[in-house]
Formats: sequence, structure tokens, C-alpha cells
Amino acid sequence: MTGLEAVATAPPGTCEEAVAAVRQWTRRVWAGEAAPAVGAPGREGWWAPDLPFSFVYGGAPSAELLSRCVRRREIEEGEGRTVWRVVLTDPLTGLEVVWEATTYGDLPAVEWLVHCHNPGAAPSPILERVRALDLVLATDPRELVVYHATGGIAHRSGQVFCSTRVLHKYGSKDGSGIRPPPSARVARRYGRGAA
Repeated sequence: MTGLEAVATAPPGTCEEAVAAVRQWTRRVWAGEAAPAVGAPGREGWWAPDLPFSFVYGGAPSAELLSRCVRRREIEEGEGRTVWRVVLTDPLTGLEVVWEATTYGDLPAVEWLVHCHNPGAAPSPILERVRALDLVLATDPRELVVYHATGGIAHRSGQVFCSTRVLHKYGSKDGSGIRPPPSARVARRYGRGAA
């Protein structure tokens, strides 16, 4: 069983707008909506509507596996939070992948867990390179701030180490425009970690 956690926060704006943006994105991912695509105008285009995790299963990228999976959705509301659950079952191997996202009524953040397990008796192919946070973001020319933490039960000391990483805007060489920054990876290099 693999369980990894990730947290994402909303683009800037008023708190109410940010809470609504996070909830809207989570609902889109939960529902499997493809539009609007990343890069579309407005806040809806800032975060890709794809499931925000990835892995390699039996040597193939998760995108191939997930496209053939049977998809079931569940939702639980209560006590100021909503739990959005997507259960994906591979009809060929029986692998079950669960994305469980939690949004809060007054916080502009979403946190999620990814669980993978094989409920059958036969051995499953190797599950590797699991990324609890594999999300495409499109931004305007402002800087993007990524907040992340490592540690906790994954660290030998049991401590949590919080970090901030600023992805600066990049100007073209001739100064005539903005070009996109290179991709950024926020993860531990070795061992078990949380993004």
C-alpha cells in the first residue's frame, strides 16, 4: 500500500475567491472535466484539471493505466470540510488507485492522499516513481510561490521541515516578452517522502 500526501493553495485574490477557486478546481478534477484546459483565460486555466499525481506501473506511465480504469466518485460533506474521492480500478490487473482530496469551507487550500493497492491474490506489476504532487500550473507573469514540507514520519528525526520556493518570472533574452520558466520539481530525492 502506498499513501502519499500533497497540499496545494489557491492563486492570489480575496479569501472567499481563493476558497471558491480551490473548491472549483477540486470539483473539476473529481468530475473528470477536461475543459477549460490549463492556460485558458481566468482562474480556471491556472491549474490543469488532470489528476494531480503520477507513477509508473509495470514500466508504463500512470496516464496510460488511468485512461483504461473504471472510475467511481464519492463525496462526503460535514464539519466545515468536503472529502472528494476518486476510485480508479484497473480491469486488467485489479490495481486500485484512490485520490482523496479534502477542501475546507474557510481555507484556500486542498490536501490530498493517493492510495494504491492490489486487492487480488495475484502479484501486481511493480509500482514505482510515485509522485503525490504532479500538477501542471499556468501563471501570469507574476512569481509563483510554492510552499512544501518534508519530514514527519518519513524523516528519522520525526520533524517536519517547511520550505518556500519562489519560481521567478523569466524574461526573454532580448527583453521583449515573457517566456515560461523551466519546470520545477519539489520532492525528496531518495526514500519515502511527502510533497
